[in-house]
Amino acid sequence: MRSHCLPALVLAALSLSACGDAQPAPADATALDAPADASTADVATRDATDAASALIDDRFTQRQWEMLRRMSPVPAMPANPTNRFADNPQAAALGRMIFEDRGFSRGAQVACASCHDRARLFTDGRPLAEAQMPVMRGRRNTPTLLYAGWGRWKLWDGGADTLWAQPILAIENPHEHDFTRVEVARHVAEAYRAPWEALFGPLPPLDDTTRFPARAKPGDAAWRAMRPDDQDAINRIAANLGKALEAFERTLVPGRSAFDRYMAGDREAMTPEQRDGLKLFITLSCINCHLGPLFTDDQFHALRMPDDSTAGPDRGRAEGLATAAENVLGARSVYSDDRTVYAPAEPNSGAVVGQFRTPTLRGVALTAPYGHAGTLATLEEVIAHDAAGGLPLADPRAQGTVDPALIPFAPLPREVAALVSFLRALTPDEYVAR
Repeated sequence: MRSHCLPALVLAALSLSACGDAQPAPADATALDAPADASTADVATRDATDAASALIDDRFTQRQWEMLRRMSPVPAMPANPTNRFADNPQAAALGRMIFEDRGFSRGAQVACASCHDRARLFTDGRPLAEAQMPVMRGRRNTPTLLYAGWGRWKLWDGGADTLWAQPILAIENPHEHDFTRVEVARHVAEAYRAPWEALFGPLPPLDDTTRFPARAKPGDAAWRAMRPDDQDAINRIAANLGKALEAFERTLVPGRSAFDRYMAGDREAMTPEQRDGLKLFITLSCINCHLGPLFTDDQFHALRMPDDSTAGPDRGRAEGLATAAENVLGARSVYSDDRTVYAPAEPNSGAVVGQFRTPTLRGVALTAPYGHAGTLATLEEVIAHDAAGGLPLADPRAQGTVDPALIPFAPLPREVAALVSFLRALTPDEYVAR
């Protein structure tokens, strides 16, 4: 599933990384523009033609403008055939209540909403997610939930291959909710029985503690002692909980940004500096990895960004593939409503160590700090990190081998300012409930 970033300024992990020539590559030489079989002469001929054409807004060639037109507006959210409740209003209403309910955590201390704060674009503003506060911390930065309905892989490492398969991973993580799926089922029965059964059917007899222990999840002795049919019943509840949460998250549709208004014809929607930053975004080939309406290729890249010193080494995609393989919930599982829609994940190998998923850049100005471990406080720090070519191979603070396309670069201060200013123009105006 992995596609190498072609010579580009890779902004993966909320980074602006130089992937290409040491000097800024001409925009018209980007891989996004040229067909794979295009000859150098063909590209040169088109470059010459573009150079002779009138520039749009005194900055952009026709081909550059055509690329930008494919990046706005954000299209309608795609359907998810693996979740037949994905766009069910009753499921969304139930999912919203679950999202805000601290009862799905040990000691009723944390809810999904604890780390996904609406005011911060559904992030938390902390380097690492915090749960069971103040003593428990996750090992990764909290990603935004906006635009979560697009793309296949979820989490920094792609440990969930559908949106509905992700919640149970956080709920059962001892550093996050520290709950188990049997406890989830019992809380559902106590707090949501009527709306739950109206959607998903009858719950099992969860008050029978000989069949359903107080705490149990895959991998522990209590779970292994359960009957297979009882395990299946609990797994189905965990899957349906995720499907209700996905239905809610799919209602979180952001409004337009200044960039969208600019592309719709309002040339004053972005400042001259922001428009200059957009030009740099193309000419430095950021667009090769942060392409499309969501400004992401939804793939995984190693940029050797620093891990959190207290959380320890993070192997990224290598861990995510193992997590997805072990998770009985997912797009190809018996709990999926369409097991054919997605192909299997790529093989796990040493090549994927230290890779993390390219996040969306929409709203990036509101989601600091940055990187998988939140170790870079500002967008300027991200640019400085990537300008250096990532951390050296001998530095134990990062894992894996840096993407071979990542080459150090030397941006001028005004170029850094223009790029950051453009990224701020990707902030949505508001959140619109569908």
